[in-house]
Amino acid sequence: MAISHTDGYLGYLSCTEKVYQHSEHLLSVSLIDYRNKIEALGDRETVKFFNQNQQDWLNYRDSTCRYLSSSAIKGSDAYTHLYQFCTLIDNYNRIDFLNRPIPIS
Repeated sequence: MAISHTDGYLGYLSCTEKVYQHSEHLLSVSLIDYRNKIEALGDRETVKFFNQNQQDWLNYRDSTCRYLSSSAIKGSDAYTHLYQFCTLIDNYNRIDFLNRPIPIS
């Protein structure tokens, strides 16, 4: 079922939820593809550094989005929306990074 402007605030929340889930899926697929490309280079140190970078990025994303959502009551629809909206933006930015050429010379 499509969401339209006539669905109001609940439609807006539903749309955010769907885009958030889509961003999580695309991030997972992009991450697998990127890891495969890095592993194909055969340099274990590069793989190690990327894995650390990915974990650092996840920690940054999660802590930033928790902070930006903290103005709402944790567990409320408003909190969930703020957290998901922040996360999906960061996810799409990370996907953009993962779709660029590997920064190895």
